[in-house]
Amino acid sequence: NYNGNSLIGTFLYEENDTKYEFKEDGTGSMSSGDYNFEYKYKVDGNVLEIDFSKDEVHDAKYSFELKDGILKLTSKEGTVSIGEEYILKKENK
Repeated sequence: NYNGNSLIGTFLYEENDTKYEFKEDGTGSMSSGDYNFEYKYKVDGNVLEIDFSKDEVHDAKYSFELKDGILKLTSKEGTVSIGEEYILKKENK
């Protein structure tokens, strides 16, 4: 249940020009420069789980807040630094 999943769309993490795309079917991709990593994602309350299809890319879990097109991710388990915050902006198409 994606309860009108507000994450659907493309978000830009500007620090290193990385794009996260969340599709309605629960899949998405993270791209930066020539890299493109596909994933499946799951939203449970305010927790976002990203499961990358490639094994060498670590799966990640974040708590998130989305307000006025600003997505704030706070890393939980599986990420390099727990508690680190990432601010992404929704791309308006």
